[in-house]
Amino acid sequence: MTDRGVSLRRAALRRFLRRPSNLVSVVFLVLVVIAALWPTSWLPHDPTASDLAARLRPPAWLDGGSWSYVLGTDNIGRDVFSRIVLGSRWSLVISGTAVVIAAVLGITAGVIAGYRGGWVDSITMRAVDVQLAFPVIILVIAVVGVVGTGITQLILVMGVTGWAQYARIVRGSTLSIRNQDYVEAAVAQGASAWRIMTRDILPNLASEIIVLTSFNMARLLLLESGLSFLGLGIQPPRPSWGGMVGDARDYLQSGWWILAFAGGTIALAVLSFNFLGDGIRDALDPRTRHVGTAQSAEEAAS
Repeated sequence: MTDRGVSLRRAALRRFLRRPSNLVSVVFLVLVVIAALWPTSWLPHDPTASDLAARLRPPAWLDGGSWSYVLGTDNIGRDVFSRIVLGSRWSLVISGTAVVIAAVLGITAGVIAGYRGGWVDSITMRAVDVQLAFPVIILVIAVVGVVGTGITQLILVMGVTGWAQYARIVRGSTLSIRNQDYVEAAVAQGASAWRIMTRDILPNLASEIIVLTSFNMARLLLLESGLSFLGLGIQPPRPSWGGMVGDARDYLQSGWWILAFAGGTIALAVLSFNFLGDGIRDALDPRTRHVGTAQSAEEAAS
């Protein structure tokens, strides 16, 4: 890596760390990942074990609460904290795997359509238009209702229905990159189309793909939570954030903390992925880079 490349990456990292919301988002997402990897045997209670004698206990800092159940219990006495921790595992596994599937399908289709053009581009873009014409939640609910509610089916459905955004954005960027001098030079040297797409075009799309992946993680995480809320996502006894919110619907007065903590975790995770995507985009944006360079020059001159 050249000195210029290292300096540009360091400058992008400084721009990213300069915004407090980016730091808070990274810290929260790291905690979520740690919770997802946390061994079940180390949790204070079995997330699936019920205890009717301890049902609807409030959080520890409220009257009637106990530090044994730091975030309280749900309607059948299950520990809310343990369920949120284990629920993060299923939410990240399902959403993350679905994002990988969507990215692979969409990036492949977008690069091929943008580079080949012609009828390949036309067919791909019409498929994208058809995909985006349907509300995603309605489409996923319809497909899940047909293929079932297993975790494998849920991942595949969410992944397959998420490829269109990748394809549209990657195809647009590929159209501009394929006319660059280095691509034309590779063509003149007899490089194959596969080599050009994988070695000359795809690496230059990395920043856009990373940003889009962050936003898609937020979108699919919210989609998975919505499906679990409706009873079409992760099925009991496995805990899920959306399922916990669904269980809390009938206990808004007597067990409001179930909804507050589960729903708050969903909101914070979605916001963190969105802030992360915004931060990465701003850090890698050439216009932001020029602004930062100008500001550094002014500071040095003063």
